[in-house]
Amino acid sequence: MIQDNTNDTINTRDTRQGHLYLKVAATCKEWLETHQDEWFNFYDIVNFHNWNGAEAIEHRKALSKWLYYESGKAEPQLEKKNKSYRYIYRGGEGDVLDWVNADENEVLDIRWPYGIDDNSTFGFEEYLAIPPGSLIIVAGTSNKGKTAWCLNFLAENMDKHPCIYMSNEFTSVALRRRLIWFDWVEFLNGDNTPKFKAIRRYRNWEDVVRTNPDGINIIDYLRLEDNTQVGNAIKVIQEKLNKGLAVLALQKPPGRDEGYGGYPTIEAASLYLAIDKNKLKVVKAKDHTGKILDDTVYSFDIVHHGAKFHNIQEVT
Repeated sequence: MIQDNTNDTINTRDTRQGHLYLKVAATCKEWLETHQDEWFNFYDIVNFHNWNGAEAIEHRKALSKWLYYESGKAEPQLEKKNKSYRYIYRGGEGDVLDWVNADENEVLDIRWPYGIDDNSTFGFEEYLAIPPGSLIIVAGTSNKGKTAWCLNFLAENMDKHPCIYMSNEFTSVALRRRLIWFDWVEFLNGDNTPKFKAIRRYRNWEDVVRTNPDGINIIDYLRLEDNTQVGNAIKVIQEKLNKGLAVLALQKPPGRDEGYGGYPTIEAASLYLAIDKNKLKVVKAKDHTGKILDDTVYSFDIVHHGAKFHNIQEVT
């Protein structure tokens, strides 16, 4: 007599698939812990865990089921928009601000670019306070001083703060050729290691900022194919800051203050600067002391192969 084991086979397969589903679900939940408030899709998780081959087809099926289930519950764990998902945090209304015990004098100890040879300044040291977790945005027309401002800011602050400089233009050789003209600065430690980290990066800058939330993160410059997303990218970067600072350079059209992306690029900034040829305008200075800097305009020269500011003067 031939024994019929069909049901046993089905049950064994179901059990094995059930265990795999639980394993995939646990793995995905761990992944979400480090990607909260970020939109992602099916392939972001597949590529991260290398579930691309034929041997991982059951993992992909389990992932599809998990995404469908978690986004379709009465109180979903995932928000779904088209084919993208976002983790819904249900731990409370947000970070409670203990403003009663906060120290109003806790501002970032930073130095500003200035005229090295003639000691001319923009006056920011005297009139600006930058609280922890702030954004400084430098919007400029092409090749008119954005990078000079960013590199001078880096040079002035790398001895005091952990600094990361992100560029979408410089190669290692191009950056070295630019920095050799900063001959009044020592960019290396005593053991010949650099005082800052230089990274070539084109997107998802917030992932780098996440590694340096209490330091200074300079992005030179933030460029997206869809300009309507620039404002949102800026906010995501700020969310990754703790007690640090992000300095973001943006391209802008000539004759306009806002960078590409428009007014939303101004909203989150503590300090917003617009640079045209030999002119710097303070578009917004959120935390000022003693003097309102909004709409103040300065003239300047850039000399020494783009390394030095010179003859900075307020235009009245």
